[in-house]
Amino acid sequence: MALTTKTIAVIAVVLLVVGFAAGWFLITPTLKPIKLGHIGDYSGTCEMYSTSEKKGQLLAIEEINAAGGILGRQLEYLDREHGALNIDIGVRELKDLILKDKIDFALGPCSSGEALALQEVTGDYNIIRVAAIASTEAQTVDNYNGTTLHVGVNTYMDGRGQARRIHRDFPNAKKFYCFNQDYEFGYREQAAFEEEIKRLVPDAVIVGKAFPKLGETDYSPFITAMLAMKDDIDFVQSSLYGADLVAFTKQAQGYGFFDELPFMAAYDIDVLRALGKDAPEGVYGFAKGDFFADPNPKMMEFVEKYRAKYNGEYPSGWAVLGYDAIYALKAAIEKAGTTDTDAVREALKGMDFTGLRGYTPIRAIDLMMVAPSYNGIITHESPYPFPIWRDVWRIDGAEVIRPEESVLEVRAALREPKLKVAVLHYGPIGDYGWTYEAHVGAQAMAEALPYVELSERENTSGLYSPQILREYAEAGNEVIFCHGWDLGIEEVAPDYPDVIFMWGGEVEKKAPNAGRYYGRMYEASFLAGIVAGAMTETNKIGYATSIPIPGVVRGIDAFAKGAASVNPDAEVYVEWIGEWYDPPKEKEVTLSLIDRGCDVITHRSDSYAPAEAAEERGVYFISQYSDMRRFAPHVFLTGTVWNWAPVMTDVVKAVHNGTWDEYPGQDWWYGLAEGGVKLAPFSDLVPENVKKMVEEKKQAIIEGEFEVFPGMTDEELREIYYFEPNVVGELP
Repeated sequence: MALTTKTIAVIAVVLLVVGFAAGWFLITPTLKPIKLGHIGDYSGTCEMYSTSEKKGQLLAIEEINAAGGILGRQLEYLDREHGALNIDIGVRELKDLILKDKIDFALGPCSSGEALALQEVTGDYNIIRVAAIASTEAQTVDNYNGTTLHVGVNTYMDGRGQARRIHRDFPNAKKFYCFNQDYEFGYREQAAFEEEIKRLVPDAVIVGKAFPKLGETDYSPFITAMLAMKDDIDFVQSSLYGADLVAFTKQAQGYGFFDELPFMAAYDIDVLRALGKDAPEGVYGFAKGDFFADPNPKMMEFVEKYRAKYNGEYPSGWAVLGYDAIYALKAAIEKAGTTDTDAVREALKGMDFTGLRGYTPIRAIDLMMVAPSYNGIITHESPYPFPIWRDVWRIDGAEVIRPEESVLEVRAALREPKLKVAVLHYGPIGDYGWTYEAHVGAQAMAEALPYVELSERENTSGLYSPQILREYAEAGNEVIFCHGWDLGIEEVAPDYPDVIFMWGGEVEKKAPNAGRYYGRMYEASFLAGIVAGAMTETNKIGYATSIPIPGVVRGIDAFAKGAASVNPDAEVYVEWIGEWYDPPKEKEVTLSLIDRGCDVITHRSDSYAPAEAAEERGVYFISQYSDMRRFAPHVFLTGTVWNWAPVMTDVVKAVHNGTWDEYPGQDWWYGLAEGGVKLAPFSDLVPENVKKMVEEKKQAIIEGEFEVFPGMTDEELREIYYFEPNVVGELP
């Protein structure tokens, strides 16, 4: 019998009713996963940290998904292993995750500098990023935009924690050396340590600072430099971490460094595990969450789960932070009831959270987790297959986090209109001389003046100098320091009357809106000459120098006068290099002077090649421009040092305050009294009686009781072009 349309419809309805009642067609809607995009740094210094963080995160995600996910949605982990601490690559990968993969939240990275760049991206796209490793306080204070949840311990907390432990165990320590990496993280850690140690010890002195580049492989120059100053150092503070710290530690042990100087750095599980038996017993470490430093029940349960998942491996503190990061995000999403960024941000503000490190609430003002910091002393008496710490101190986060009123003060200062300042360098920062010290000074100036937005550029001298100068004027810089060359100020400055151009060349004022800044290096050179005159045995002192201009000649004469003041028989042999920066030529000229019988070498050039030549030949060395003992550790006596921070700071302050025009002649010439120049700490090779002579003469100069060139005006000093009687050489 043929079925009618009506009959078919009735049968279909019956089947549907029966089917649904029996569960035949029961369909559970599939919800979209919550996508987490991770930026990992899987090479060099950060490799071990990003890997550990990732493992902790994956364990947390596995647990959460097994329990039904978050709001019924599974978590999906998208990892971008770009393999390098490269800001541009990190930014590109994060944008791709946001635009192509449509992530809901971001995680990572390791590097603080990279984190600040990624924070701009998350701000542009309104995506919350959870930071576990990158530690710069700028994420939640200076550059706060409401898109970064920081679950670790930031640089301010780290630095203060270090200072407190060092002061607790070394209450009489007053002289500190700071050894931190040359990027955002290192500078922040050092600044926080210095602030706190000077609060705890009002007469504390930072006797030296060094900032090796990230990924440095040869630490021997830094190690020997610190050892040469050991009598002037009570403690060495450092924020070295990861592969950098492993490399430093192994090299330092070969010099007996840890037997001579108390030292503290980021000796966490990853580093201790990598060092193994080479971990230095008795050295201080700090970290952010290693399980042995906080073995509470919840932490130890995590350790067992982690070891079960990863073949018996023990988790590092970065795995702990990675795990807490996922669970803190879970708590915020569930509190908000949605993954909407604005709703999750509001949920995070003031949110209570208890993770592996105990109760660690999140502040509303900055989305900063109030997490504890940990420090201790390395010991090989360990129940684990790697060294751990003894005498662990768990410092509650509330004790070292920046107070909320201070956060508001910093932000208020930063909201002040920015003053854009550019420093255009003659040569490369890596010369460890003229340009290096200018870089250090510029960074210190920017750190001291929060309203400054600093930019720097190397190697600006040449045919295109005026074009470069115009580029920076057009970019809105209100102060441009031309460090060492005028770069075409006379040509360019009239076209930009609202820009202040400062020439670090001392010779002349180039335009109404141009000034001069320099250091009275001849004062420090006179003191260095005293050392050379006292130390020479052949009475021949070699001076490898750059270009015959009055400023250079003045320095030679001052040095010669210093030598003659203690040794009338001493002569200063001068040979010209013909360039400011030409390492091969600098070395050639230095070796020529040594071949002529000079047993003390100094120079007026930009690189450390003369130091290396003196070290190779075993003759005494006195550096110019910068403390170069790291390049001549066995023959270094002392050195003259440019200190550009005071003059750069005062110039920029004057511009900011509208008083630049009031400074006499817009001519800043800073000497020993103003801190514009100084003498590097003496090595052990310099006898006490020589040190005493130099110190007495230095004080006389500072107090105005002695003049290197008596009766001369500044303009006359700037025109000096003759040699003292004890100078041997030709003056073109």
